[in-house]
Amino acid sequence: MIVRLKIALDQVEYSALIKAAESELRNPVDQAHHILRQELITIGLLESNNATNTQDMGEDKDAQND
Repeated sequence: MIVRLKIALDQVEYSALIKAAESELRNPVDQAHHILRQELITIGLLESNNATNTQDMGEDKDAQND
């Protein structure tokens, strides 16, 4: 299941997000997702494993085994 969030950022925060996205060759939405996911893993609210990562990206984990 995918849930969309709307997040209000001030200009300074948005500019920082754009810089981070550019430096990691991501679009801003993907960068925000990456930052949020990494922080949830860091504080122990989300497990870090490849199965979860591929499902989040909409990929079929069985397809990677081909």
